[in-house]
Amino acid sequence: QMHFATILNEIKNEVAGGTDLSIKIRPLTKGSVQFDIVINISWLQALFSAENVAYAAAIVSTLTSLFQVRLWLKGKKPTKIEVKGDKVIVTIEDQIIEIDRIVYKIYTENPIVDIAIRKGFEAIDRDEDVTGVEILDGKKDSLISISRSSFDAFTTPNEIYDSLVRKETTSGESLTILKIVFDKGYKWQFYLSGRKISAT
Repeated sequence: QMHFATILNEIKNEVAGGTDLSIKIRPLTKGSVQFDIVINISWLQALFSAENVAYAAAIVSTLTSLFQVRLWLKGKKPTKIEVKGDKVIVTIEDQIIEIDRIVYKIYTENPIVDIAIRKGFEAIDRDEDVTGVEILDGKKDSLISISRSSFDAFTTPNEIYDSLVRKETTSGESLTILKIVFDKGYKWQFYLSGRKISAT
C-alpha cells in the first residue's frame, strides 16, 4: 500500500501540482484481501470545485495509463520515440503505441515511481494467494486488470534506468543475518525483505 501511495503522490506532483492531495487507505475488512486507496483532492481553502474533480480523474487516468505502458513495454527500452504535441508515439520491435506525454515523462524520468512500481508488485508477487490486481473507479467499474502471469512486466527492471546509479534508502524492515564471516575482505550475508543480500 505504501508503494501505491508513493506512485499516486508522484503522479499528483506532475498533473496537479497546485492541489492538496491526501491519500487515505481504508483498513481491511474481515476475510478481505483487497484494499482501497481513496483520493481526496481539495484546494487549500477546502473548497470543492469541478476543477478538483478533473484533477482527481486525471490522477487516476494517469495511474491506469502508466500501468498499461509498463504492461506493454515490460521494462524494455523503446526502439523509436516520436513526440507529436501532447502525445508520444513509441515503437518497440514491430509494435506502435500512442502514449500521453505526461505518462511517458513519468515512466522515463521518475525513478521514484519506477522503484515503487517494482517494489509494490514484488511484495504482491510474494503472496501466492494473490491472483491479480485490479484498479476500480468509484463506481466499482474496472479500469485495468493485471493477472498474476503479467506481474513480471512490473517487477522486471526498467531498461531506461540502466545507466543511472540507484541509491535506495530502506527503513523499518527486518534484516535477518544468514552468514557471518570475520575474515578480512569477506562480506556478511543477510535476508532483507525476502531478498538475499551481501554487505561489508
